[in-house]
Amino acid sequence: AHSVVILLGIGTIICVTAFSPVRKSFGSCRRLSNLWLNENSGKSADIVCIPGSDPNRPQKVNQDAYFVVEEIADSITCVGVMDGHGLKGHVLNEYLSKQLPLRIQEQLEKLTPNVEIEEQMQRLAKFDLDLHADSSTMKNEKHAALVNAFHHAHWDAINNEKVPAGRSGSTCVVCLVEPSEITIAHVGDSRAILVDKESGSVITQLSKETTAANFDSERKRIENCEGRIDDRGNIFYGPVGIAMTRSLGNAVMMRAGVVPTPMVTTFARPAQDSVLVLATDGIWEVLSNEVVANTFSEHTENPSQAIAEAARKKWIGDLPIIEEKIDDITIVILPL
Repeated sequence: AHSVVILLGIGTIICVTAFSPVRKSFGSCRRLSNLWLNENSGKSADIVCIPGSDPNRPQKVNQDAYFVVEEIADSITCVGVMDGHGLKGHVLNEYLSKQLPLRIQEQLEKLTPNVEIEEQMQRLAKFDLDLHADSSTMKNEKHAALVNAFHHAHWDAINNEKVPAGRSGSTCVVCLVEPSEITIAHVGDSRAILVDKESGSVITQLSKETTAANFDSERKRIENCEGRIDDRGNIFYGPVGIAMTRSLGNAVMMRAGVVPTPMVTTFARPAQDSVLVLATDGIWEVLSNEVVANTFSEHTENPSQAIAEAARKKWIGDLPIIEEKIDDITIVILPL
């Protein structure tokens, strides 16, 4: 295998071998940024997390983050990517990328709903969990665990004076990978897909961005609250605007109808040899599912790096260097 440089979490650079396991002892909770891997596991994750650039903001920092936790519960691997927004989105994500996996682990052990956030959503966002969640969601223990974990992590952030969760927020897509199924929870516009490892074709898209354009029910909730939607589908509460109807953080946007409740779905794990691809919109804004899958099949040594480079080229286009504007890019590829 070839040696590649990848970024773990936010700002920590290490050198690893592509598709070789970075070993972590989850039991003793020794931490390597946001990557927790079981020492006896043969699994590996190919990860790239790189900052973008903006000529108007030369001090721009990477607001993306990710986490990979093997054996977060019995025979369950948890993987997630996050894309911060707002002035302090990177600070929020540094907190959430640690707190959310802890909350997921806790909720998988014992379900404890966050009554405070549910009451706040009902009062401010006109969002009743019993009515707006899929009718089966809270009856499924893993679905309920993920919903509760998102709620608790969001509540933890907005009530921590050191975490800027008022006007800053984050997308998040999380997958719980088990021997027979994959459960996905997501808010915002990060995305996960399944790719056939042999053919390089897309098996299925696991998540759909939570935007006013994608879901009539989401648009109606915003319109029934104090928010407004511009002609590009962005959600505004006063001068504050975001591109999504669900997110972590963004406490000020709840009156506009923006909630931290994830959409949760379970898929049967494919029979064929496949990989799970999670990425932020630094990838999906410029590359289709099919292009990502094809690039993976053409670069089996360092697929995440190749996909990230393809996305950066798309972002740059024909712009001169001085005008290059590139979004932060994070991609995690987990063999199944």
